[in-house]
Order: sequence, then C-alpha cells, then structure tokens
Amino acid sequence: MARFYLFILLAITVVASCEAGWFSRDTGGSVKNAANNLKDDAKWWKANAESQAKVKTEEAKSKAQEAKYNAMSTTEKAKAKANEISAKARKKTSNAFDSAKQAIS
Repeated sequence: MARFYLFILLAITVVASCEAGWFSRDTGGSVKNAANNLKDDAKWWKANAESQAKVKTEEAKSKAQEAKYNAMSTTEKAKAKANEISAKARKKTSNAFDSAKQAIS
C-alpha cells in the first residue's frame, strides 16, 4: 500500500514538474517567454516611473505657484504698508505746514 502511495506521489511530482516546464524540450520558448515577461515588467516600471515623475512635477509646479502667490501677497502687503506710512507722513507734513502757516500769520 505504501508503494502505491509512493507511486502516486511520484506521478504527481512528475506531472507538476512537466506543468512547471522543468522537463520541457522547448527551452527556447521558455527563455523567450521569460524575456517577454521581463520586457513587460520593464514597460510597467517605466510607465510607473513616468507617472510618478508627472505627479512630482505637478506637485512642484503647484508649490511654485503657491510660493509665487505668497510672495506676491507679501509684496502687496508691503506696498500697502508703504502707502499707509506715506499717507501718514503726508498728513504730518501737511499738519506741520499748516502749523507753520498759522505761526507765520
């Protein structure tokens, strides 16, 4: 009985080995299939890398645009502050001029 099970196990092993291509006479085809699989993998990795590069580029563009906006916003704030200071200075100058005018009169 043990011999029967051993024979069945051997038969299963041989069939599985043939299915896996271990005893295949067409080794050129197996190599060609492996090469095609590697080509497909390389294409996938290339497409994946290009996709990641596009995403990173878009993120960088977005960050640059945001930095530009922030810089413009800061510049506009500086211009507004300068205008405010200038208006105060004009008002003080005008007040000083009016005071001098009154003092002369």
